[in-house]
Amino acid sequence: MLVSKPRSTFTRVPIASGQTIVAGKAVNITNGEAHLADKDSDKITHGFCKGVDGSYAIIQVDGKIDVDYSVSLVPYWLSTSGGVSTTAPTEGVVQKVAEGLTSSSLLITIDNTVILL
Repeated sequence: MLVSKPRSTFTRVPIASGQTIVAGKAVNITNGEAHLADKDSDKITHGFCKGVDGSYAIIQVDGKIDVDYSVSLVPYWLSTSGGVSTTAPTEGVVQKVAEGLTSSSLLITIDNTVILL
């Protein structure tokens, strides 16, 4: 049986004033604007920045994304300033956001269950 899997989902969101968002960063969408996700500011991850088009961030919410920091077969957790870490946080927002696929890609697996410490 052939099963079709939908392509990755993307959305174009205006970047909030004062935010510097680049490809590969975890993004929070609040009031229709893109902000850097941040465990210490309770800004959970809604997607990853695939790229920037002027004042808009192209947000990817599932599938594979190319990055320059991945470790294969390792879970990634929300960190600060749009960053992710292979170490689960011990305070703030605890949210698993991806799995390392290769040394240059992540599989986006944003967990909707978030723990606040």
